Amino acid sequence: MSKSRQQKIKSSTTKLMPKQNSQIVSKQEDIKKKFKIGLEAHKKEDYETAINYYQQVMKLKPNHLHAYNNLAVIYQIQEKQDEALQLFQQTLKINSNYVAGYNNIANIYH
Repeated sequence: MSKSRQQKIKSSTTKLMPKQNSQIVSKQEDIKKKFKIGLEAHKKEDYETAINYYQQVMKLKPNHLHAYNNLAVIYQIQEKQDEALQLFQQTLKINSNYVAGYNNIANIYH
């Protein structure tokens, strides 16, 4: 590859990097913001709002452990045990060392 071609590629890549990085940072900030709103609604027992925001987080970041866990807790409070169990099991697929996931599953059967 010619030196001028390499410089053009490098220049193009350099121009793309800041935009890509800002998109990643923006997405991460959006996830954090939505999770925080969900958490605040959860604490206020505004479960419908919390569910909505946790689900948004899960769409943006399918392996967001705490969104799955917190949504499952709400379902457990609402006596939706099957839904809660599936979500608690998902937390263990995300992180098999997540002790709270095992505890929460045990609580369903207790």
